Amino acid sequence: MIKTDEESLLQQIELLETKEAMPELIYLDEAIRIYRKLIRLRPAKAEYKYSLAKLLLEMGRNEKFVTEDYEQANHLFREVLELKPGYAQAHYHLGWLSRYEDHWLEALEHYKVSLESASLSHLERIYALCSSAYCQARIGNGEDAWEALMRAKELARERSEWSFVDEAKQSVSLVLAASKAGFSESLSEDLSAKRLYVCIDNHGENFVSKEEAEALASDNDHLILDLRARRVTFKGPHRWAWKLEDGAGQLLEYLWLNSGYHKAEKIQEAIWPESRGTSTVKKYVAELRKSIASCLETKEEGFINNEPGKGYSWQGNLPYRIIRPITFTWIRYYEQSQCQ
Repeated sequence: MIKTDEESLLQQIELLETKEAMPELIYLDEAIRIYRKLIRLRPAKAEYKYSLAKLLLEMGRNEKFVTEDYEQANHLFREVLELKPGYAQAHYHLGWLSRYEDHWLEALEHYKVSLESASLSHLERIYALCSSAYCQARIGNGEDAWEALMRAKELARERSEWSFVDEAKQSVSLVLAASKAGFSESLSEDLSAKRLYVCIDNHGENFVSKEEAEALASDNDHLILDLRARRVTFKGPHRWAWKLEDGAGQLLEYLWLNSGYHKAEKIQEAIWPESRGTSTVKKYVAELRKSIASCLETKEEGFINNEPGKGYSWQGNLPYRIIRPITFTWIRYYEQSQCQ
């Protein structure tokens, strides 16, 4: 029996899928080539267009320049919906692509249609709900975002699924808190560029990438408080770095971000409200003075002044820089400091 061109191409796809040792990019290139041929043979076959669109998505995720692959995938998924309007998986992937382009309302509409179908897999349903929650947060619908996350949490069965929902919860918390703290206009660009750190200096706050944070932390023209690692690090212009206890780092950050004098009681209440007395403040002031003196070759009392009746104040003239991860906790702290 003579095989048709279509049957021959489908057999090539089957053979490709059995070659487990084949590098992923080679597999994708070959599979995309075959499905393009299948679509030329059967242009009204929705399943072929859907398969090609999925392959283009995977190719886009593995390449440095993704725009062209994603645009082609987007076009193909829409052609699939023209042929089969209720194709839930096509809506599901268009939801992801719309979110990638920051088209939050369009993404929500696609996710809504896909979630109404019973054909979504268990994992796809969890992903769609978590992604919907993020989109709702981006347009300021906090209540709808939390509802979607609760539905996703109820579906989660395994540790990996619970972890994914928890990560989505952190992203939603970050977006809502950042929006409330006044970062809503720049948040989309910052997160899409993976600027997951904040650099605070004498001029203000800026979101930076991991690589940018690394370069800023190596600058020798600033006093640097580096909060990226588990151990807080203070560095002066002499390149000497000094490990600080977390409490000392919190105190130094407070003094840098809040000019003027602050009584020990006020500092204690702002940073360690659960502690009694002012012993914690005095302990970390002593540690900071010692660290600063070691880094800057100066007297221990030179930069943190204690004025009787007025409190503690940062008196250094050198420019400072704080580098820390962008977290929900930090945004809440920033928001509170702006209200003081």
